[in-house]
Amino acid sequence: MALAAVLAALTLGSAAAQPSPPCLPRDILVQRLLDLYQETTVAYGVSADGTLLEVFAGVDGSFTVAKTSLQGYACIVDVGVGWRMGNGSPVRDTSTVLGR
Repeated sequence: MALAAVLAALTLGSAAAQPSPPCLPRDILVQRLLDLYQETTVAYGVSADGTLLEVFAGVDGSFTVAKTSLQGYACIVDVGVGWRMGNGSPVRDTSTVLGR
């Protein structure tokens, strides 16, 4: 999946008064990743700069890495394929990842 195509799909129709793509409100990013790629949060942590770093992944191995600012804007850092969990296994059911 090409980064440009993912960014275009995720930011389509987002509000004009926001930072430049690939950033958008986190709740919109989360919903679009779920709707378009069936990706949900599989890992997260707080970066040294105070931003939230999240990895979203789908059962097909697709993944998106995003950083969310304190103001609530999520910016896509990277996308790819072949995501594996820490034990080397693929994501099987994202509805149960992180206790969801």
